[in-house]
Amino acid sequence: MLPTHTTRIEIPKDTLEILAAEKSRTGLGPAAIYKYAKALGLIKPTTRLDAAMIKAWMQGKSRSAYSEGLEAVIHAYLSVGFESELPEGAHPKQLVLLTDGTGHELANFLKQRSSSVRALMLTDEDAPEGLTAYKLKRLAEGKETRIELAHLLFLRRIALRWANSNMIQKDRERTADRIEKSNCE
Repeated sequence: MLPTHTTRIEIPKDTLEILAAEKSRTGLGPAAIYKYAKALGLIKPTTRLDAAMIKAWMQGKSRSAYSEGLEAVIHAYLSVGFESELPEGAHPKQLVLLTDGTGHELANFLKQRSSSVRALMLTDEDAPEGLTAYKLKRLAEGKETRIELAHLLFLRRIALRWANSNMIQKDRERTADRIEKSNCE
């Protein structure tokens, strides 16, 4: 049952400007920020908030909000940042804005793999929830501007494993070449 004494406040103009700026910065609209805030646990079951309310704030159709809902949305927007800005032990569902460098790094790694190999990555026991073949395809095409922290860390681990296995294979080939050359002499 929802509490009967929740605080409804008027939304100050500067707060609306912050919401608009954060929407532009992160690319997260009302439905996406609502879903993200829920994933982070910022919206409690007793919080009176839904995506339509957030949309009404952003469109200027509603000038008031329940304080806990407004605070949750602002906190969710402000938690989206670049990887270097994330605190130690950040929530795995925290969204990371992709810099050109990180975006290119992921795109290059994923482009070098076929769609079937990318799908195979998803069968790894460490594959995080919510990472799909479609998301991998969009990352490979450079069409994503943000990624969940857990997805980014997983892809980095896979890339490192892949690089290590390639190095081991190259070492084996070089050793075999040396042995072959020494046998020929």
